[in-house]
Amino acid sequence: MAEQRYLVDLQSLIEVLAVCAITSAKVADLGNISSNAADHPIEQVRSTPVPEIYYEAAHDLIPRFVGNLKGLYWMRILGLMSLYGFQTGRNDILHHYLGQYCAVLTMDGFDDEASWPKDYGVIDHELGRRLVKNFIHSMWLYKLMIILGLVDVFP
Repeated sequence: MAEQRYLVDLQSLIEVLAVCAITSAKVADLGNISSNAADHPIEQVRSTPVPEIYYEAAHDLIPRFVGNLKGLYWMRILGLMSLYGFQTGRNDILHHYLGQYCAVLTMDGFDDEASWPKDYGVIDHELGRRLVKNFIHSMWLYKLMIILGLVDVFP
């Protein structure tokens, strides 16, 4: 954020919008739970835009053709967008972006570290490892939640 890359880089802008959508959804959840006095910090944040505004802005900027989403940064964006769907309880959003995440993961060969581009530096390799491992862990947890009946797959 300090570098303000989001002003000139589309991927950075979408990433910032996705993070804002997740954060404002979390604040809205906390605001619904908290019913304390009006001077509570959550009450002061209620004037922030609703999460759907950030989500729609990010959603509109993401290319529709999955073949145009190449690289680790698009995987991170798709992961954030699916996390927004999970945070808000919107299974359609969650499934849409998890599907795209899986497609980009497979198309770019990120499931096998040996096939990653040779020009990736240490930071890109670490980001890739975390994205793939977090995805596998998240899928395991999501599968467990479905088996236990904590998530309604077919609303």
